[in-house]
Amino acid sequence: MSEIEESLEEPEANLYNAKKPWHKPDGPPVQNSDSLFYENQATPQAAPDEEEQEAPKRKRANYKKRYDDLKKHYDNRVSQFKQREQELLAETRAAQPEYEAPKST
Repeated sequence: MSEIEESLEEPEANLYNAKKPWHKPDGPPVQNSDSLFYENQATPQAAPDEEEQEAPKRKRANYKKRYDDLKKHYDNRVSQFKQREQELLAETRAAQPEYEAPKST
């Protein structure tokens, strides 16, 4: 009976098509979640001279300048819309006919 039992064994299911031969790992394995945010403690730290040389290569975001530019643009657009609104209101006032109510006796 052992031969029959062995032949009846089903192969292990491959859920969600995992571990196919064409699957390749995405990148280096991550030891823990801290390694996503912090450098690995085992790696040697770069010398201060090397860090100073790398700093000019990286472009730092200038958030104050970006905020100032966006605020200036926003204020400009608001003033344009207010000016256009005033022009349209003046145009409608000028286009209204002069109406005088009839006098009753």
